[in-house]
Amino acid sequence: MAALATTSLMADSYYKGDPQFHQWPDAKASRFQISRIGPIGLSLELIQPAFTMRISAVEPGIRSAAARSINNQQRYHLIMPLLKSQDPRGRHSGVTCLTGMFKGKGIPNDKITDEMFAIIAKMINDPEESWWVIEGALNAFGRARPELIAPHLKKLSLWLKNDDWWLRKASMVALTPVSTDKRFYKQILPIIGKMISSNERAVALHPSEELLNNSNQPIQKYNNSPSR
Repeated sequence: MAALATTSLMADSYYKGDPQFHQWPDAKASRFQISRIGPIGLSLELIQPAFTMRISAVEPGIRSAAARSINNQQRYHLIMPLLKSQDPRGRHSGVTCLTGMFKGKGIPNDKITDEMFAIIAKMINDPEESWWVIEGALNAFGRARPELIAPHLKKLSLWLKNDDWWLRKASMVALTPVSTDKRFYKQILPIIGKMISSNERAVALHPSEELLNNSNQPIQKYNNSPSR
């Protein structure tokens, strides 16, 4: 009994007010936030009047799942609105549709449009863009035709020099189509070579394997030339 009494006193002193293990919106508050809804990775804001519901956060796993669902169900018309979204999390989902996700492929080549790449190029060139969005955009840009990538070589070269290895890796993916193109390779390969020589992260060099495998004999000869 003494133990029960002690436990009761501790409970009375620890728990303050109702509710103790759940919460409900304050009807007088103009905004009420639910930071996490169970395991689904969303948070909500309930906004007066009439508690309008707005999603305020989406975890990365949900973005990947959304992109996977779009691709699997071939609802490709949803990609452009995501790429144009005012929310970087929406844009991230959009580029994931192009790059693919863990155990999931990107959309087919014949479903990718030049308009998509134009929006992706704006992301890459936007100094205010989220770096996670830029990483996805760089990887997606690696699926573009060389002539669409070429106008952005200066900016892509800057990303290749970034301090973060994952951005250097993504920029190499973006540069691969032009690095193996006879019109542009002399401009790009020296920059990539410099990045490789100073790189300290092996994983950042993973795209270089595809670059070498896809290059033709004249490009390989140039790449191996000591005089360049």
